[in-house]
Amino acid sequence: MHNNAEAIQSVIKAGAQGYLLKDSSKQELILGIETVLNGETYFADQVKDTLIAGFRSEKVITEIRLTSREKDILQLICREMTTQEIADALFISSHTVESHRKNLIAKTGVKSSVGLVKFAIENGLCE
Repeated sequence: MHNNAEAIQSVIKAGAQGYLLKDSSKQELILGIETVLNGETYFADQVKDTLIAGFRSEKVITEIRLTSREKDILQLICREMTTQEIADALFISSHTVESHRKNLIAKTGVKSSVGLVKFAIENGLCE
């Protein structure tokens, strides 16, 4: 029913042998049921694509090594804090915050702070 990687992985871990979406056709529903009844697994093509995309995003986060300070700053950026507010909260200079922001942008390959927030959300780094 839900087409997001977390929900699908949760269902698979619980032992599901197949997964269809709400908008699956009648033919796909029958095919899925028959396939599972024959002892095989059946996952809709869209579901497979979602799982693959989820695995790719997990791979990205493991390849990009963020320091604990970079993670702290990224979380504060997600909270819409200004450079000066982040500096005050972490007892560092605004220049240091900007250096960390530039490093984060370089490491993640995004173009702006908005891209950093998007990256953080996609990789579960925003609280």
